[in-house]
Amino acid sequence: MMRFLVSRSSLRSSAVVGLSLLPLALAFTVSAQDAGQTRSPAAPSQAPAPAAGQGQQGGQILQGAEGGQARQGGQGGQGGGRGMGGFGGGGPGGPGGRMGAFGQIMTSFKPDFLRRDIPLFKEQLSFDDGQMLIVETLINDYDLAFVPASDESQAKVRDATMRLFQGFFGGDMREQMRGMQESIQQSIEQMEVENGGPITPETRAKVIAAATAKFSAERFAQRKATGADLETKGVMEEILNEFNRWTTEKSKMRQVVLDGIEGTLTETQKPNWSKFQRFLRREKTMENALLSGEGTNLLLVMDQSGLSQPSIDLSVKSLDDYEVQLDNALRAREEYLEQSAPKLMRAVLDGEIDAAKAIAKRQVALRKSVRDVNDQFRTLIVGAMPVEDGEKFNRAALEAAFRRIYQTTSTQEAFTKALELADLAADVMASIQNLQGVYLAELGVINEKLVAATRKHEPDQRLEETDRIIGMLSGTSFGFGGMMGRSGDPDPVAELDDTRDELNKKFLDQLKALLTPEQQTKLPARRSGGRRGGGQNRFGSGKIADMPENFQPLAKKADKNNDGTLDETEREEMFRTMQEQGGFGGQGGRGGGGGQAGGAIGGGN
Repeated sequence: MMRFLVSRSSLRSSAVVGLSLLPLALAFTVSAQDAGQTRSPAAPSQAPAPAAGQGQQGGQILQGAEGGQARQGGQGGQGGGRGMGGFGGGGPGGPGGRMGAFGQIMTSFKPDFLRRDIPLFKEQLSFDDGQMLIVETLINDYDLAFVPASDESQAKVRDATMRLFQGFFGGDMREQMRGMQESIQQSIEQMEVENGGPITPETRAKVIAAATAKFSAERFAQRKATGADLETKGVMEEILNEFNRWTTEKSKMRQVVLDGIEGTLTETQKPNWSKFQRFLRREKTMENALLSGEGTNLLLVMDQSGLSQPSIDLSVKSLDDYEVQLDNALRAREEYLEQSAPKLMRAVLDGEIDAAKAIAKRQVALRKSVRDVNDQFRTLIVGAMPVEDGEKFNRAALEAAFRRIYQTTSTQEAFTKALELADLAADVMASIQNLQGVYLAELGVINEKLVAATRKHEPDQRLEETDRIIGMLSGTSFGFGGMMGRSGDPDPVAELDDTRDELNKKFLDQLKALLTPEQQTKLPARRSGGRRGGGQNRFGSGKIADMPENFQPLAKKADKNNDGTLDETEREEMFRTMQEQGGFGGQGGRGGGGGQAGGAIGGGN
């Protein structure tokens, strides 16, 4: 979702205004590829090869509390096809769109079972050939029923959503918004002239808030006068009715499979059924995360951290407890999301805004519960290990939970490249190594502050985003996203992003000062982060191949030097193009396949 930035430069180059309805529209407009891209055309009893982003094979064996073993699947590559391996499963995917309280509509179109799941029943539950025949039949029948039913329902919702979106932003809406943007820019420039210098971010935010409030009132007066508000409610009623019908149908299909498979269990297999269901729930629902750390699977982190076997052995009890408590939190979250989604839409339709906000608040609270389980057990596991392995695990868990914060910066890449230069003198190399150590220490401090700020403020930010959507759909407001909250208070996370961007620039300049002009040309182009640049935050490495697929065509056109990476100038060119097109966004990629399964699952429930 594009944001309405508050700095003067960003007002000139940002992609229109951050439309609060956009993530809702994106949540509704789910293509068959998005919702069903993990469907496998392979033969029923064969697990297809994972798509791009394939996971590692195997992994370490974790001893269960009751003596059984389960090999954890390898970490999936970001953005690839989603697979399942052992009780680890595929790795997390790329960042998804902020669908907020309305995201359950999109989630409902994902299948609960895939044909590639079939081998797991034999591997993990020791099913015999007769049982496997039943499993194959049940899941094949499920797939044959689910695909056309899902496609048909998606088409209805997609059509209604496009009409909903056009009702809000059709006609001369784009020109009106551009006029508002220009008016805000002129007001800020005039204030800075009168002030004799830049105004504070707080003052700038208040100017933006006042302008958007005025725009909201005018826009909704127009909609009420033309009857557009009633048309919007009619379309929302269509979406709600179809969502209710589809979720009921999907739930029945899911239960047929579960009941059928459970009915095949022998007495020796029944004790493992609960553990297997917990694994399936992690595999199928953890990616439905909205908060940082909510979608982190510490079992996967344990597997990929390169820990010593003694450290793993010391963590077994905590991991067993973690598996159960995480499942409790996931189950509570998923059950409430599923049953509250239609209630939320009904509350909006009926104008019961307080009730709608209460539902959204409860949804975020349950998401926090999942995140908090991960935080709690990360601390317990670290405390049970020797210091060196504990630090290693803690770092890996934080990197998995806060990928945006811990992704490699362009300045880190520059240091690495500089130390690889063949013509580097020994004394210069020593100076670069010392400078790198200082940089990494300062970067680590800022990253820790970013983690703390994100954990504290992110839930409220997600609620504010949902409140803006509720306001728009109910006709009570026409809010816009931005770097400031609706109160006009500064965004601590954005401010720390700015601080980190300044740190990166400072140390990159110091690094360059140690190199010759020719050596400097061999360093990677700097990617600006913070609220002004946006590149580090929005597109990670800056590499086009790492961007969401729907951004890549525009990015390739903006990549003038054809090096596969966008520098600041090229990124601004892409944003200008997006501005002309009205902006867009989308769902992040799914994670790569997990490692292959091995061993029998532990006997505990």
